[in-house]
Amino acid sequence: MLLAALGSCSATDVVYALKEQEVEIRRFCNEVTFQLTDSSPRLYKSVNLHFIVEAAGVTKEQILQAAKDAVNKYCHVCLMLQPNIHITYTCDVI
Repeated sequence: MLLAALGSCSATDVVYALKEQEVEIRRFCNEVTFQLTDSSPRLYKSVNLHFIVEAAGVTKEQILQAAKDAVNKYCHVCLMLQPNIHITYTCDVI
């Protein structure tokens, strides 16, 4: 549930940022991968948010900037988890 909240919150902020730039998104996906700590209890150590966007005229830089803003400014789930979990982001443009 925690990773689902992280993925959906960050994805929503990325989509809003791109729509503010008048990007017409045809398809959007956010794949969330993670690493656990080595010792018990096995907690989340790091998470990567991988945004896959299909849209005309969008650049990788636009998506990465939107992801950066989502992770560091807007997504409340990211902001609450970041002190303890390293959150990164990547993207692909289709």
